[in-house]
Amino acid sequence: MLLLALGLGAGLSAQEVAIIRAEDVTPTEGAVLVRVREGRVRTVPVLRRWEKTITRRAAALEATEHLLRPGRDGTGKNLISNFVARSANAAVHAQTQRMRSTWLVAQMSACTPLPELVEAAGVDSLEALTRYLRFVARAPIDVSTSRLRAA
Repeated sequence: MLLLALGLGAGLSAQEVAIIRAEDVTPTEGAVLVRVREGRVRTVPVLRRWEKTITRRAAALEATEHLLRPGRDGTGKNLISNFVARSANAAVHAQTQRMRSTWLVAQMSACTPLPELVEAAGVDSLEALTRYLRFVARAPIDVSTSRLRAA
C-alpha cells in the first residue's frame, strides 16, 4: 500500500520512493507533504485518499528510516522492481512509472494550475507533460467555454 500511496498519491518515481524517509513526511493542518531531497528536489502534496497510508507509516518509524523497507543501508537500482517481484500478490505488477503517469493525468484532469503542477512533478517545462494530454478527458463545450472566457 505504501508503494501505491507514494506512486499514485504523490507521483513519485521509483528512485524517489526508494529514498523517502519518515522525516520527509510532514502532516500539516490542510495537507500531507512529502519532501524529495535528491534529484528533482521538491515538496509534493499527497492526494487525500493516500494521506493516512503515508502518515501512519512515517509515524511508526524513526525519523531517519526509509518508508519502504526500513532498516536497509542503501538504495539499490532494482529495489522497487525486486520488492514488487517478491510481493505477496504476483498477479499485480505495480510499476512506478505508470503510477506517476496516472498521478499526472489526475492532476491535469483536475485542472491543477500548470506552474504548480510543473513544480510538484519536478519537471523543467510543460513539454514534459504534453504526452499525457491525450489521456485527459475533455470538458463539455459549455464548461470549456466558461473556463476560457473567465481567464
